[in-house]
Amino acid sequence: MTDGASGAAQVSAVGRTAWAAARVRARESERPDRLFVDQYAAHFASSWAAADGDEVTATRRALGIHVVIRTRFYDDQLLFATADGCRQVVLLGAGLDTRAYRLPWPPETRLFKLDVPAVLRQKDRLRQEQLAQPRCERHPLSVDLRDDWPDVPAHPRCERPPPRPSPTGRTSSRNG
Repeated sequence: MTDGASGAAQVSAVGRTAWAAARVRARESERPDRLFVDQYAAHFASSWAAADGDEVTATRRALGIHVVIRTRFYDDQLLFATADGCRQVVLLGAGLDTRAYRLPWPPETRLFKLDVPAVLRQKDRLRQEQLAQPRCERHPLSVDLRDDWPDVPAHPRCERPPPRPSPTGRTSSRNG
């Protein structure tokens, strides 16, 4: 996960963040009182040597707690939404996230994963090493969300549902 713009062998900030989050998810998955299990995170985390050491600072500890809580929160919210009928999920810049492979998605769920090409390539290589199979219809899309991206072409499987009345009588375009 190098910075393609410079061609340098150094790790990009995006790649470093993706790897660090995978490392946190791997550690959480080993805890006896874990909030989730990510059976692929340890492999993802071990694929890349730490660029900045293993020293645990107060900031790293706080960021680690944040990653754990947000992982569980988003897992729960996505599963609630799909249980309620939503069948299209879009993850923006989720790095080495493994939700497509580890969550029990309802049939016909489509998951779109938008991230930088280097992260998607690394994730696909690691996924293939683990023989991981998605539990939903997975669509990775290469896009650098740090850039302007209103011209990203629509994916042919991405549907925009027609507006529908909400419980309050207002029109909503929320999928589900």
